[in-house]
Amino acid sequence: MKTTVTKLLATVAAASTIFGMSTLPAFAAEGKSASNGNSVNISDVNATAETRALFDKLKNSGKGDLRFGQQHATDENISSSASQGDVYETTGKYPAVFGWDAGLALRGAEKPGSGADKNANAKALAQNITDADSKGAIVTLSAHWCNPGTGKDFNDTTAVASELLPGGKYSGTFNKELDAIAATAQRAKRSDGTLIPIIFRPLHENNGSWFWWGATHASASEYKELYRYIVDYLRDVKDVHNLLYDYSPGGVFNGDSTDYLATYPGDQWVDVLGYDEYDSDDSADDSSAWINMWSRI
Repeated sequence: MKTTVTKLLATVAAASTIFGMSTLPAFAAEGKSASNGNSVNISDVNATAETRALFDKLKNSGKGDLRFGQQHATDENISSSASQGDVYETTGKYPAVFGWDAGLALRGAEKPGSGADKNANAKALAQNITDADSKGAIVTLSAHWCNPGTGKDFNDTTAVASELLPGGKYSGTFNKELDAIAATAQRAKRSDGTLIPIIFRPLHENNGSWFWWGATHASASEYKELYRYIVDYLRDVKDVHNLLYDYSPGGVFNGDSTDYLATYPGDQWVDVLGYDEYDSDDSADDSSAWINMWSRI
């Protein structure tokens, strides 16, 4: 039981890194004026008031602030009695940040998706987002997309990035993935019809080699163009205006911004800065070494 609990805590800690820490250093795009006179400047000049408010809330977080988050906070659990998730059963409170993977959920490979109907899965994911928002949570989405060229899983590293932009061989296939993201975001509404703001984290951990959009399969320029295209398509073509865009490489950079910014798409396409780091060491009964590492960042 102790080992199980330790692994659960390590998993939760990793999730808080991805979906908690990444929400703290919000980045304002230069030259973008709010249409309503608000001083909040983000990548989408037509962003909803609620999306601007979330950005402002994150941007003005105090030094040392941390928002604890978890993937599948309420729809997955270790305890058989945790109907509202293990964190709620343990603490009586929900995590501050709820996360899902849209790429997996929308093709039915992960909850709340089920089956191959992307439209039905988009509806189910939107319902979960609405529930999380009603609990006061910030919502994040990542995307483990299948390789658009081969149709195989996200870890099929056949190079395709150069063929995903307009005119590319697999552009239409990739657009369908983005259409499903748009459908989810536009269905995620509060009871009064207000769209729920979502932090979207596409093409994450790109400095690694394990995804088809990774460093050894897409050049820095290809990555930047693809990231920009995702934002442009969702924002300008699909009229999605309740997303904040998160740039999130993987690994610890020890305070050196050079490598971190090597594939940075630019201020006009990024709202939130983050990165992923995992505690995968099961040799000890706690995560103290991993936690101490964060104090040096």
